[in-house]
Amino acid sequence: MDDEQPFQAVLMSTARELVERGSDGDLELAVVAAQMACEIQTEIVISELFDRRGLSELGRIVRAPGALRGNNLRDDRVRQLYGELSGDDIASKSFWSDFVAHAKLRNAVVHSGRRVDPAEAEASVRVAAELTAHLAAVLREHGRKI
Repeated sequence: MDDEQPFQAVLMSTARELVERGSDGDLELAVVAAQMACEIQTEIVISELFDRRGLSELGRIVRAPGALRGNNLRDDRVRQLYGELSGDDIASKSFWSDFVAHAKLRNAVVHSGRRVDPAEAEASVRVAAELTAHLAAVLREHGRKI
């Protein structure tokens, strides 16, 4: 079991495959899968940073269902919590504006049925990979490899 890839890595691989295939619906699914990978990575990082600070119980309370609207770093509350725990001003990173565009696109796909063209799907998968790699690097800086 230790050889298994983390689920967020599987989702990113799936997103890349969907972009390459590019059949009807694949591009939209690629955007959604890429965002799922970002949100899972965010959840792991925030939970681990609570644990690293000896605040596991507080982390469980803050992360309880309904306390936040999810794990999307585009959400101000999630981003602020992440920043406080990590010391990382993620909104200042070079990929941030592309991530915001990706997150908005994901919402339009899921909530409005928006169709995605190949360039948009490729951009979404690329920025999701940048974000997940950045989050993994931040967590490594705090002492845990993911």
